[in-house]
Amino acid sequence: MFSKIIAVLFVFAGCSLMAAAPRIDILSSNVKLKPASKIKGGYCSNPAWMKKKKEFYVSSQGPQLKEGEWVDYEVSFIPETDGVVVIRLMGNCHRDKNHKMIPEWVCWDDVVIEGAEVVNGDFEKGADKPSGWRIGKGQYLSKDGNKYIKAWHNRRAEQTIKVKAGQKVMIKARAKKADAEDKKIVSNK
Repeated sequence: MFSKIIAVLFVFAGCSLMAAAPRIDILSSNVKLKPASKIKGGYCSNPAWMKKKKEFYVSSQGPQLKEGEWVDYEVSFIPETDGVVVIRLMGNCHRDKNHKMIPEWVCWDDVVIEGAEVVNGDFEKGADKPSGWRIGKGQYLSKDGNKYIKAWHNRRAEQTIKVKAGQKVMIKARAKKADAEDKKIVSNK
């Protein structure tokens, strides 16, 4: 009983202490994926919480971001077979004292993929939404003539890419913790 109480407290404490951090997940329904990155201050792995499907999922997260400071983030993986995978740009979340989920928005820009092809990685093409990306309302931003997106755990930015068996894929992007202005901007309809 005591260990269950400690486990529950750990989950709630850990969740509430999380801050904005860059996270990129890669998933497929039929291509096994091998993590190929070591992320200082973070992780890159086939997550145990995916259970029997963990070989088809790579989850990565970097260290906590500072508000307003763009940083480079990268993650790599190796697909076992040819096929398609979905890349997900996101942030995380925390829970308030009432256990309500609070988004930790992360802004993303300048996505480059080595070993596969990305569409509109700089997010500059598109009026209401960036071409090639699946995002929700209010996630497409424009500031000082530069377009970028914001995302968190439950409002991801996704794109499907083709991969080749055994060919390492490296996803590089710039990320920052969303500031107050980023959180207010709602530019897509």
